[in-house]
Amino acid sequence: AFGTGDMDAIRNESFASGIQWEWPGTGPLAGHYDGIDAVLAMFVKLFEDSAGTFKVTPESISSFADFVVVRSRASWTGKQGTYDDPYIQVFRMANGRASECMIHVNDTQLWDQFPA
Repeated sequence: AFGTGDMDAIRNESFASGIQWEWPGTGPLAGHYDGIDAVLAMFVKLFEDSAGTFKVTPESISSFADFVVVRSRASWTGKQGTYDDPYIQVFRMANGRASECMIHVNDTQLWDQFPA
């Protein structure tokens, strides 16, 4: 749903309404997002700030207990070029939906300058 920009599917099928989302660093995306509306607004910011070029390519997905770990690559084009960074998302699931997410990026400095 994220890859196609289907925010309705994310809202109605993927994330719990009270999802808690943590993004590392000090840049424009960094911080704590409380609830589905805040998370979806951050997704819109990803797309808008990258002029629609932001893309996530999942490389592996694994799960155990209440956790799902997604290893992906993020890519986008900014004013100074094209960027690519591997990162990991750790989701805690509840009732079949993501209730928490922590992002772990490879290059915090790059993300702090997003979209660069």
